[in-house]
Amino acid sequence: MTYTAIPDADLATDKPITQAKARLLRDNPIAIANGDSGAPKIQTAALESGLRPRYLIGEETLSAINGHTFSSLSGYDFYELEIFNLYCSAADDLVVRTGSGTVHSGVAHYGWGRTGNAVYSSNSSDSEIQVATLGTSVNNGICGFVKIYHLSQAVYTQFVGQLIVNGVGVTNASGVRRQASAHDLIRVATDGAGTLTGTVRLYGYRT
Repeated sequence: MTYTAIPDADLATDKPITQAKARLLRDNPIAIANGDSGAPKIQTAALESGLRPRYLIGEETLSAINGHTFSSLSGYDFYELEIFNLYCSAADDLVVRTGSGTVHSGVAHYGWGRTGNAVYSSNSSDSEIQVATLGTSVNNGICGFVKIYHLSQAVYTQFVGQLIVNGVGVTNASGVRRQASAHDLIRVATDGAGTLTGTVRLYGYRT
């Protein structure tokens, strides 16, 4: 349904309520609720207190590429990467990196753990968070999520995720970017030269 603004002049004193205006008064609230093009967006302040809405920031279907970057991120309490049936052209690891304007370079600021019951270890230093080992066909792609906290704040960014790997096992991953600076992008990619196929979605949560 199309949202059409009603000009102030059409609502002036002694202006008639025509059939066309009556339709707009009926249809515009529906268009707002649907989030249709041009309609005013429902703001968080309008929602019932205590709700934590989830916003779809972006969805990308990857087809034999190294990865994808979600950029210009701000205004959310935390983020969630949703990974759906992602697999690789060759044996490789799935990694998550952040950055400010550009992807964070190879400085060893990240500490991470990844096992059946992973725990962050300050002894682990890397240039990314390795979240899972990728399968190499559509029948053994990975599914799951990675949550990212404190991305846009000048504190350590924290990561936690859980993924089903090869359809048979669960990998827990956690990590910290040990650099107290605000970032505004999240990149999901392979650790090496492999290419990814599958779907990634990024959601933002705010109160």
